Amino acid sequence: TICKLRHNHGMLNKTPRLPGEAEIRYFDGDLQVLQKGDFVVCAITGKKIPIQALRYWSVEKQEPYFDAAAANKAMIENYDEHFKPEGKDS
Repeated sequence: TICKLRHNHGMLNKTPRLPGEAEIRYFDGDLQVLQKGDFVVCAITGKKIPIQALRYWSVEKQEPYFDAAAANKAMIENYDEHFKPEGKDS
């Protein structure tokens, strides 16, 4: 079984690919299908994204997003992980 890390609501979970789930490598403005499938799963919402509707992803994190709001949330979480001073909540 092929497993990958799936980001879901702020936590990384090692989960097997779902039946019909594609495996994709993401590039700037392009993507490469590594394993054919009908959809990928949004790293933030957990929603299935049909391959033909996939428009948002992170090259750095190699993860897809359902929509602009999910991509924005991932960007904010990534910023907080890398730039928020330790021990500060705001």
